[in-house]
Amino acid sequence: MKSRISGIIILLFLISCGSADQSTATEDKVVAPVEIPKFVLKTSDNLYVSMNLANSSLVASADSSKAQVFQLFDLGKGKTALKVVNGKFVSAVQNMEMKLIADRDEANDWETFEIIHIDNAKIQIKTSTGTYVSADQTKGGILIGDRGTASDWETFTMVQK
Repeated sequence: MKSRISGIIILLFLISCGSADQSTATEDKVVAPVEIPKFVLKTSDNLYVSMNLANSSLVASADSSKAQVFQLFDLGKGKTALKVVNGKFVSAVQNMEMKLIADRDEANDWETFEIIHIDNAKIQIKTSTGTYVSADQTKGGILIGDRGTASDWETFTMVQK
């Protein structure tokens, strides 16, 4: 029940922050990032997204105690940045087959995502190139943003921390 209420609060917050199209916004207007509460991500297989400390890559693993805590930052115009508790932003790295790595100091183009809400807790994550993030179980559970369409492996559950 608590996670359902938390999901509704996050959804209402995103709506009130204008994550949808804002016709009153101007092209040169700078929008300050808005922090959203901390959460962990679970895959459709009930695996938790964690960070490999050796190379900062994100991977789905069974151990909930190692789940990576994330924060969302609304950058305006439907763009969002993901930040991990080590203070680094997540990037879909083009020259690494679009693997998700949490090692960036700033949120530039490659560190922006579109969060698509399926319901009050389930989301799909779209990269800046328009591809979806997947927890690819055929590649050891790495998170990779190379899917043209979204299905189960491209759907995550946000669990508030």
